Amino acid sequence: MLHAHAANLSHPAAVASPRLADVSATRSTLISPVVVAGAARLLEAGLIALAGVIVAMAYVSGGPGDLTRYVVASVTAGLATSAILSRLGLYSIGAMCNPMRSIAGLLGCWSMAAGAIAAAVFFMGSSGTRVGDFA
Repeated sequence: MLHAHAANLSHPAAVASPRLADVSATRSTLISPVVVAGAARLLEAGLIALAGVIVAMAYVSGGPGDLTRYVVASVTAGLATSAILSRLGLYSIGAMCNPMRSIAGLLGCWSMAAGAIAAAVFFMGSSGTRVGDFA
């Protein structure tokens, strides 16, 4: 019996890795869905904050205080967007595998974040963009 098992192991098909269909059919996954969702949240928040910082560095003229304000706003927008998308359940594996089903939530959340940043820049921005400058 032991000899038959050893003969089976020497055969290349017995030790070969399972086919992709066999792996996807099992309950266990290689990466936890929590880790995938966390990585997606971190990546998206980082990209939003980085985009805001790049735009601020390219277009904000003034002292370092003005740039700091925009950097803080960009990081806040990235974190807020990540939190809202998480609350909407858009970081689940099902939503990430079928993004067309959740595209309305994604676009709505990104639009709200962009609108909130535009409003913050308008109401608390540097000279020439404050509400008081128009009155």
